[in-house]
Amino acid sequence: PFTEFSTNTNLIANQASKEVVSGMAVNTLNIGARVQDFIKDNFPLNAKIVKVEEEKDGKAQKVLIAMGEGMSLRKGQTMYVYEQSILEVGGKKLRRKTELGKLRIESIEGMVSVGKVTDGGDKILQKHANKDVFASTNKSK
Repeated sequence: PFTEFSTNTNLIANQASKEVVSGMAVNTLNIGARVQDFIKDNFPLNAKIVKVEEEKDGKAQKVLIAMGEGMSLRKGQTMYVYEQSILEVGGKKLRRKTELGKLRIESIEGMVSVGKVTDGGDKILQKHANKDVFASTNKSK
């Protein structure tokens, strides 16, 4: 009976330790995701759209952005496109961002990347011709 008790206790302890280790791994993964979200929210990647690569029916289809390898950008990543303007109010210069659309990174080519426009192609094409247009990994708040 003692050997049976000892064997059962060892099995239970062994199973419990596996569950604790498994739980720790899951919690560690959750912490990593939280850290990544914090970094993305507080330190967004921003890049100037330097060229409209393709257009169709008065809408930008693909754009070239000034961000590439070694800059934490990933293929398939969504970026938000903004027009940036400076307003002078009471002698102070204020920066204003107006959302124009979205794009998805299609390829990373050295120091530049190609983004496929998924929303707002007409606004992006129109505004790019006249002003500074940027892409950011963070949606403006």
